[in-house]
Amino acid sequence: MVVQKTIPAVLDEEMRGFLEEIEEIDRVEAGKAKCLACGSTVAVDSIRLVVPLKNRVGYVDDRYECVVRFTLEAEQERLSPDLQAVRETLARKIRRADVPVGA
Repeated sequence: MVVQKTIPAVLDEEMRGFLEEIEEIDRVEAGKAKCLACGSTVAVDSIRLVVPLKNRVGYVDDRYECVVRFTLEAEQERLSPDLQAVRETLARKIRRADVPVGA
């Protein structure tokens, strides 16, 4: 069975219109929008990722390092509950194994 998913994308030449549509163009053009990875100011032509956050929109600029850093951090955050559960399980096993021999 083939599962098809739609991945939303905005082409570079459509970015300005997209930012206008989501009412973010003024914020970007005023220099108030920052890259989530490095903190530098983003411009309309330097936005690589538009990230929906809880109460706002975030951006990642088009520098390779920023895209990689954001992607890795997002993946780590997504996995963190699973990693925490693994750590807790290992800690319990270690505590149980930490019984003196012959006790």
